[in-house]
Amino acid sequence: MVTTVLITGFDPFGGGDRNPSGELALELAERHGLGADARAEVLPVVFRQASGAMRRLITETRPDVVLAMGLAGGATTLRVERIGVNFFRGGPDNAGDRYDGEEIAPGGPPAYFSMFPIDRLLAESRDCGVPARDSLSAGSYCCNEVLYAALHTCAEQSIEASVGFVHLPAFPDMVGEGSGPSMAREVQFRGLQAMLGVLIRADETAT
Repeated sequence: MVTTVLITGFDPFGGGDRNPSGELALELAERHGLGADARAEVLPVVFRQASGAMRRLITETRPDVVLAMGLAGGATTLRVERIGVNFFRGGPDNAGDRYDGEEIAPGGPPAYFSMFPIDRLLAESRDCGVPARDSLSAGSYCCNEVLYAALHTCAEQSIEASVGFVHLPAFPDMVGEGSGPSMAREVQFRGLQAMLGVLIRADETAT
């Protein structure tokens, strides 16, 4: 069977006019070249709307792999997150609202671990020359929201998907060449393609 992959990124936020995660989600789905059926969606940076969109997409597609992505300002590597927590704090989001301590899924478990084979993803990315590291938590904003929502939805609906989240650096032209942490688009794409290859091969082996 062909592996079904859902890839998500985000709209620009915080006054910016670009978000590498949304752009690369669309690009990765279009030209991953890995023999999978991939769908990409760009999610709103709005609390509740982001997790609602993720729940809908998973329910519609029942994917084998969910690769969610977001922008981490100041990052210098691809960063694979280990935990999504049932907690939302931050803002303003793109609707102009701020939050402090809201549950993403009221009454849901406090946290879920990523389903990704993280050490293998990091090794594959580094082997193709793209710096990558792990991170304990996806934070408390919309990135964490969609990771938690994806894991919670799969648990509730008994969908056996490999689910996880990767934070991305800014593109060089977003910060000014040489003036801040960034990573070239083509380098990020290469690392993400390598990671996706690991996830697809793992799914094919499992089935």
